[in-house]
Amino acid sequence: MKIKIVFFDMEGTLYKKAIKSKNTIVAPSAWVAIANALGETASKMELETQQKWASGGYNQNYLEWMGDIH
Repeated sequence: MKIKIVFFDMEGTLYKKAIKSKNTIVAPSAWVAIANALGETASKMELETQQKWASGGYNQNYLEWMGDIH
């Protein structure tokens, strides 16, 4: 199988954060930038998961949050 894309978690680990967004509840991350690049629907979905995280909807479990796909 040929690998077509590789994505590393670079949220401040490998480079200095430069992601800015008005529509974020949690700290801006690569996920916000990706959602914004994908368009309005993805940005709305990202904001919904941020709201769920902020209200304790994921039992403070990051893996559960990242697995929440609508």
